Amino acid sequence: MTPNSRRALETSEIVRLRRPDAFARADEGLSRAHWVDGRDLGDLSVLDEIVAAAVPVPRARAVADAWASVAEAVTLRWRGPAAG
Repeated sequence: MTPNSRRALETSEIVRLRRPDAFARADEGLSRAHWVDGRDLGDLSVLDEIVAAAVPVPRARAVADAWASVAEAVTLRWRGPAAG
């Protein structure tokens, strides 16, 4: 199974931009979870658990949700109404 790591990548970027002091911990946790432990980063509960070690999860989740909404809107606009 190939995990959907888009949310993990978005969350990692949000941590990098908003909490650079916590980025190394979050990045290391996400990388270890995926490459060493084989965890599914597409599972939001797994993502929350890992990121919680570096930043408050409700804040990271809220920002990631907003980011995902914007990304989806941009994607739909880029594709055009016929592709929706």
